Amino acid sequence: MNARLAFLSKHPDHSLWVARHDGRVIGFLGLQIRHNVEAPSDYGEVSSIVVSERWRRKGVGQLLLTHAESLARKHGCIGLWLVSSFGREADAHKFYENAGLSKTGFRFVKPF
Repeated sequence: MNARLAFLSKHPDHSLWVARHDGRVIGFLGLQIRHNVEAPSDYGEVSSIVVSERWRRKGVGQLLLTHAESLARKHGCIGLWLVSSFGREADAHKFYENAGLSKTGFRFVKPF
C-alpha cells in the first residue's frame, strides 16, 4: 500500500477516499480525472471502488459513487466512467446500472 500511495502522490489527477464506520474502513474509492484526446473535455474515472462484504447493500457504494460524481463535477468533468470485469453482472454491474451508469463498450488489453 505504501508503494501505491507513493506512486499516486506523484499524480495530482488521482485521489483516494475511504468510507469509515466507528474508525474502521468499510469502503474505498479511487478517482482519476481523465483528459480526453478525442474532444477537449475531462471525465472522472472511478479507478477503484470496493465495499467490505459486510457493508454491501447498505448505501456505502452509492455514497462513494455520489462522492466521485461530486468531485468530477467540481473538476468540470462532463461525465463519470469506470471499468468492470466480466463475471460481475449479477452484483457489481447491476449496482452500476442502478446508479445511472450504462454499458458503452468493451476494454481491450494487451499485457506486456
